[in-house]
Amino acid sequence: MVETGQKRIRRVDFESQFGPRLPVEVVELSDLVSRVDPGFLAKPERPSFNLFMLMHEPLGSHTVDSADIPGSPGRLIQIRPGQIQAFNTTDGFDATLVLSQPAATTALPWFPGHVSYCDLDDDAVATAEAVINSLRRQQARFDGSPSSSRLMIALFDALVALYDNAAAHTNEPLFPDIYVAYRNAIETDLGHRHDVIHYARQLGYSARTISRACERATGQTAKQVLSERLVLEAKRLLVHTDNSAASVSAQLGFSEPTNFTKFFVRNTSQTPSEFRQLYRHSAGTLRGSPTN
Repeated sequence: MVETGQKRIRRVDFESQFGPRLPVEVVELSDLVSRVDPGFLAKPERPSFNLFMLMHEPLGSHTVDSADIPGSPGRLIQIRPGQIQAFNTTDGFDATLVLSQPAATTALPWFPGHVSYCDLDDDAVATAEAVINSLRRQQARFDGSPSSSRLMIALFDALVALYDNAAAHTNEPLFPDIYVAYRNAIETDLGHRHDVIHYARQLGYSARTISRACERATGQTAKQVLSERLVLEAKRLLVHTDNSAASVSAQLGFSEPTNFTKFFVRNTSQTPSEFRQLYRHSAGTLRGSPTN
């Protein structure tokens, strides 16, 4: 749980009934609503995964980082890991959710400094629905094999490209300038520096000022924001390359592989090899088998 002021922000991780190796999942909002108590989804939460929501009706709304986005047919909302969202559902509110593990794709930029939605024209809506329907079919037949995962990731990346194309002319920052500058600086020096003080000096702010900006934007301290980015990059390298843990450690700027392993375990409760085994090389989950 993350605490922001007097509010407690619920952290939500990717958990699929199809097993831990499913990289992308399609869920109808109505199904999600039926699984939880009334009002549960209206409480702020911070997903650790990528999420698209395709709205179908002009009802309800969705809140992303305190910005209320009204329901509109063909409106596609994007939530990136670390952003805060809340569902404002009403009777008849209809939407489809597409969830992706953060390490599953490199197509999404980690930095969330753009608008959180775009309005698709009729052709784009038809394309989005075709991609989502293809994901549904692959989800139903998912067998845990690398080729099955790659196909689902490719389809999700197509949805990302569709969103990027539609949102190309509406990219406006939604976050405090200090927070935006900090996350840009992280992207530049991620493989070299892991200390907040370095970035604070580089940007001309105190570490406390940067941390306050991060807490206002995400509910996380500056150190937590940096650690989350490092973890995400480590997961991507472990999933998408055959590099050893020692090599990944060096790529991310850790002085010793043991320091990288300790950092990874502290943040994920898994060693790098355990994570890779679970998400890439394990025997796979029987399709349709629920997990506890």
